[in-house]
Amino acid sequence: MAVNMSNGVYQLVSKQKLLQFDGEKTIGYYDLKTDPNMKNDLSANNDKHRKAMETTLKAMLQQHNNRLIYNTLRR
Repeated sequence: MAVNMSNGVYQLVSKQKLLQFDGEKTIGYYDLKTDPNMKNDLSANNDKHRKAMETTLKAMLQQHNNRLIYNTLRR
């Protein structure tokens, strides 16, 4: 898995999927294997994998923010 932020949008890449998240909701979800140019947004689909990726990303962001607040980022 890889996480990055670009232009205020968080992106989580997992296996062949890419999730784009604005901090509140999913704004893009793509299958990079079948759609490498990200033309077909699948975020409207009620996909279990999309929901799991969103939950994972939210947890990662929360963990990062907590570590910044409590100055434990390096531990």
